[in-house]
Amino acid sequence: MTAVAITCAVLALSGWAGGPALRLLLSRSRADPAAAALTWGACALAWVSTCVITAVAAAGWSTGGWELVGPLRHALSAWRLTYGQGFTVDVPPAAGLLTAVALTGRLAWAVVSTTRGRRRARQGLHLWLAQHGVRTAMPGGRSAVVVEDPECLAVCLPGRAGLVVLSSATVALLPTDALAAVLAHEQAHQRGHHHLATAVSGTLHRAFPGVRLLADADAGLKLACERIADESAAARWGPRVVAGALVAMASGGSRPDAGVLGAATHEVYARVEALLAPSASHRRTGATAVVVAAGITVAPWAVLAVPAVRAAIDLL
Repeated sequence: MTAVAITCAVLALSGWAGGPALRLLLSRSRADPAAAALTWGACALAWVSTCVITAVAAAGWSTGGWELVGPLRHALSAWRLTYGQGFTVDVPPAAGLLTAVALTGRLAWAVVSTTRGRRRARQGLHLWLAQHGVRTAMPGGRSAVVVEDPECLAVCLPGRAGLVVLSSATVALLPTDALAAVLAHEQAHQRGHHHLATAVSGTLHRAFPGVRLLADADAGLKLACERIADESAAARWGPRVVAGALVAMASGGSRPDAGVLGAATHEVYARVEALLAPSASHRRTGATAVVVAAGITVAPWAVLAVPAVRAAIDLL
């Protein structure tokens, strides 16, 4: 029981203060965006999985350890009928089991709700593009769908088609090299499948909206994906061209669309600063972040590994 209580306290503390602490660590170490994305995603997944593991472990705390066999045994005994005593419930195991069921149910609801919402948003956007969009040749031998819109817009739609959508205001505002850089930015999102990563972080935040760590992880992961695309475009067209395009689009009234990633819709100032004043080397911080992220993700499951093996051996 002590281990469960300690873990609950750590979860509460990390859920409230983990986001700001991790943001400070990543900014101080100037970790590269890929490492930042991996770290944010690993921390969010680890926090949620630890909650479920702790609830399951609480169901078997009276066996004296964090066993995988104990929760199953007590889950079965929690609802047994005893002759002469009627229906009896072992309260701690039943409470832990019900908590685990509630957490997984909440996650399932968030997955279904987020998936349906994104699908409806994309279907509506595809319908709007079919009615108002015109496929147009762009610099660098690329093409995009252009729609009449007074606000700046540049987004990529996930899928096999790899569709990039630009507004007429964006095409009219940007010079040729900046427009090509914006297209390269959006295609970097498509190659990296960034919509899948942001969908996971958004789903976790939707499932537990009151947890500060998950809100920070969702925002941090989106920013990291944008920076990855920025650096990919800058490698071809130069950081000043990409930074100029971001500032121009943000000044021209760029707006986000639901379910997609836009070139100038997430923390433009921080991204421009990162482009114009990059870190001397990301390799060491990137490797460190990978190791930390892997450890954070595996640690909750490793806590149960040794007791589970011992319990299995005892049953043999």
